[in-house]
Amino acid sequence: MVTWTDEQYQHERYQDLLRAAEQRPRVRAALAARRRPSAVYHPLLAWLGTQLIAWGWRLRARYGGLEHRVTCCACPEPFR
Repeated sequence: MVTWTDEQYQHERYQDLLRAAEQRPRVRAALAARRRPSAVYHPLLAWLGTQLIAWGWRLRARYGGLEHRVTCCACPEPFR
């Protein structure tokens, strides 16, 4: 048996779906109208990304053993 609250729930859900359908074209238009970042920055950002990765690898090569010792020796010794 369908109750009044079930009908109200379905009606509200239907209204929400209608609002979302009406809003979708406005969102698409707003996204299409926004300015895109200049393509001049793309090679610069790609270069910066590769430099950061290389720096990370060098740091890991230099201090990787230290990281291993810290994680292994940080455990407390068992009681005797």
